[in-house]
Order: sequence, then C-alpha cells, then structure tokens
Amino acid sequence: MNTVASPLQDFGISFQDQFQVETRFVEAIIYDARGNKLETMELFHVETGFYQRTHSILKAGVYTGIVTVYTNESRDTILDSDFQYFSIRSDSVAGVGSVAFVYTVQDEALDPVPDAKVIVSTDELQQNVVAGPQFTNLSGQVVFNLDPGDYFFWTTKSGFNPDNPDEETVKA
Repeated sequence: MNTVASPLQDFGISFQDQFQVETRFVEAIIYDARGNKLETMELFHVETGFYQRTHSILKAGVYTGIVTVYTNESRDTILDSDFQYFSIRSDSVAGVGSVAFVYTVQDEALDPVPDAKVIVSTDELQQNVVAGPQFTNLSGQVVFNLDPGDYFFWTTKSGFNPDNPDEETVKA
C-alpha cells in the first residue's frame, strides 16, 4: 500500500493486487494514532491489478491503514492484506497528546543537530507512528505533544548517523 498526503489534507491510497485480476474487492480500514477505527472504505478498480481511493474528510494527523483484498464483495476469502502508517499534514504533525515533550538531537560531541527529521512511534519496528515528521530547530530541539508513556524516536539527517531508535519516557 502506498499513501500520498497533500497540503490540502487530501490523501490517496493506491494498492497493487499481486494477482492482477479485475474481479477483486479491495477495502481500507483507517485508524487514528490511538488505534480508534475511523472508517472503512472501498478502493476502486482503476486498471488491472490497481485500486485507489481519495479522501478529503480526514484532518491533519497520523493514521494507520489496513488494506485487504478479498475474492469478491461478500468478503468470503482474503487473498492479501497490507498494513501501513501515513500522515496527513499541512507541514508536520506534532502529535495529539497532553504533554509538550521537548526532544533534543545531539551529535557525539553533544553539539545540537539542526534540521534533523524526527518521527515518534510506540514500537521498535516503527509500525505505530504517533507523531512526525518534525524537524529540529537550531538548538537541535523539537516539541511533540504526547501522552505519558514510552516512545521510540527515529532521527534522520544526511551526514548524521544516530542510533535508531532512541527510547524515551514521557512523564505527566
């Protein structure tokens, strides 16, 4: 499943069915960052093996989607399923939690790393992204709105190779 987000807060989901047959029924189930089910939507067939759907109702935020390919509309047999996270944002997503958590990125000499991209997830495999991407300021800092708990911070910047992920605890 590939997802694309635009500044207009529309998103598109496209899915390529490996079986390349036109008679499949494909649906996406969309969840918010807290795991609440928001919507189930059918993806429309656009050409052999390809399905897509655009949506303009969801607001800026981090979402997950599960796309499932069935043999027919009655959903008797699952042929394929794929999971992915995606963000819908104007610029970036700071998160939706109750604590403003300041995360600092530093190099080995403990100097700040500006303009580093940081993503936050609740798991080591980065499958449940809850905030980001956000970019560090000149002091190497970025603020995320997170609920209390343990999080994994993923940092990337050309020429900078941090140990990913960095596990941090957000306290109330």
